[in-house]
Amino acid sequence: MATLTSAGAVPSSPQDLLNAEVAAATALSPGLTTNLPGSLVEDMASTAAGAVVVIDQAYVDLINSISPYTANAFILYQLGAVYGVTQGIGSNTSVYVTFSTITLLNPTGTPGFVIPIGFVVSDGIYQYVVQDGGIIGSGGQSSALFCLATKAGSWAVPEGTVTTIITSVPGGINLSCSNLTPGTAGATAQTIQSYQAQVIQAGQAVAQGMPSFLKTQLQNVSGVQDNLVAISQSGTNWQVMCGGGGDPYQIANAIFTSLFDISNVIGSTLSASTLTNAYPAVVTTNLTHGFTTGQVIYISGATGLTSINSTAGIVISTMTWASSVVTVTTATPHGVASGAKILGLIAGVTPNGYNGTFTITSTGTSTFTYPLASNPGAVTIKGAVSTEVPYVAVVNSINSFSLNVEIVSLTWAASVVTVVTATPMGLTSGTVTGSIYGVTPSGYNVSGVTFTYISANSFSYPLATNPGAVTVLGYTPFDSTSLAAYTGNGIVTPNLRNVTVSINNYPNTYNVSFINPLSQLVNITILWNTIAINYVSPISVATAASVAISNYINGITVGQPINQYEMQAIFQQSIATLVPIQFISEINFTVVINGVTVAPAVTTGLYYGDPQSYFVTNSSNITVTQA
Repeated sequence: MATLTSAGAVPSSPQDLLNAEVAAATALSPGLTTNLPGSLVEDMASTAAGAVVVIDQAYVDLINSISPYTANAFILYQLGAVYGVTQGIGSNTSVYVTFSTITLLNPTGTPGFVIPIGFVVSDGIYQYVVQDGGIIGSGGQSSALFCLATKAGSWAVPEGTVTTIITSVPGGINLSCSNLTPGTAGATAQTIQSYQAQVIQAGQAVAQGMPSFLKTQLQNVSGVQDNLVAISQSGTNWQVMCGGGGDPYQIANAIFTSLFDISNVIGSTLSASTLTNAYPAVVTTNLTHGFTTGQVIYISGATGLTSINSTAGIVISTMTWASSVVTVTTATPHGVASGAKILGLIAGVTPNGYNGTFTITSTGTSTFTYPLASNPGAVTIKGAVSTEVPYVAVVNSINSFSLNVEIVSLTWAASVVTVVTATPMGLTSGTVTGSIYGVTPSGYNVSGVTFTYISANSFSYPLATNPGAVTVLGYTPFDSTSLAAYTGNGIVTPNLRNVTVSINNYPNTYNVSFINPLSQLVNITILWNTIAINYVSPISVATAASVAISNYINGITVGQPINQYEMQAIFQQSIATLVPIQFISEINFTVVINGVTVAPAVTTGLYYGDPQSYFVTNSSNITVTQA
């Protein structure tokens, strides 16, 4: 019978089995061949040996199938149960939706309004249900809440399309919503091949350490797509990327139960690689930012051009109140240009009457004032101030945007418009040729007009006719032309990839962060040719190749590059029945990621995208043309 070796069970040769069969028969019945003709004995023995060969091979197949590498579906399910992983089922389309109560008449919104689990929103075609619930925060909007489609299926959810409230809202609450990032299309049930790879990884998890173990746990969350899970090290910390339709609380719980120290898990950092001295100032980011025009952003930690920074927790040295004005001295420079007005959050002061969010006016490198009608009394505990310098992003590309400042008032008088901005617009003196966008009435919107400096937060420009009362305030570009040069270290927030979930493990609450990778749309043009003398249908080639290449692109693990050599092999295999490989004379690829043509990295065939994003496409985005 078969023998067990280091390579698994190995079947015996037919001749060895025949010899063993004859030996066994002879041992049971000595002189067997004396009673029957030799040819008959040989015929019977050979027939029996054939049956034994089949039995021996079945035995080998059974032994060798006790492994995820070779198991049939039934045994694979049993092994998966042993390792604690089950085959993934299909998931509905999902999207992260942000809710807001901010309006023109209520610029601070209505903090504290709860968005309950089961709240329904829509993109006008499909409806989505809030899965984890949330609350309108102090800034007038909620964090991004995970929403799941009410029906099965897979479809695209472009950013900014989920804007309809279906669930009724109490009177007096002006609630709006939008998805700041594209949704994730629903996933089909996990294939046997994909499940086999997951079972193999599960078996390796304990031996290979935390990353493999955590990846196994995350892939075991219903709805999580295998290729959208990645664990990477960042210094002494870990970054966990997990995308797809998985419930964020289930994802966070998988992280919470898999790691010894969740404080080592950090989110993504979106930094300003460059910031130009120009009108308008343009920021280039290290990662795809995911913003849409109108997104309010903040920058902190910038060196050189420090006046753009929002800064947290600047310690207060002294505070005094006189004539409805509080004068504050900080222990370190606050970074706000003298005369500039910005938002400041005062916290931790006793008496409590000094605390709150105010418009502060810088009077020096370490001093500022803010209005306060009544005197709270003598300060016994000095707190800290956090400055907020919001900018409006106008998107130029997936990795750049220009900085703009919000307008808080426009007034027209005697053919001159006076503009006041929420934060300094950058002009320090004289004039600049500028623009204004987004104001209603539109007559206030101008371009190529001379702006004249009044103060750090105000300027004027000529306008012959009064456009009327302002109903919607817009924004104007930030002018960094005459300011200090940016030397780096700026961190841009919000980072739309980051998801933070609070886990209540009574009596304690833990915050767990992970990265929800953004999608990158891929378009590929394939130029091919053949030396075959027979007619080859270009349409048939295009149909076969576009589906195969699309499947390859959609299966690439988050953060990994597109490999042109893999695409070449896939292209050849997909059309092999139409054009044999030896007759293919040309294959050239043009790869476009999020609208930008990308060349392979030098000396490689690898097309890199964003390291914290994944590729998506469909066959209609794959163009196959015969040269």
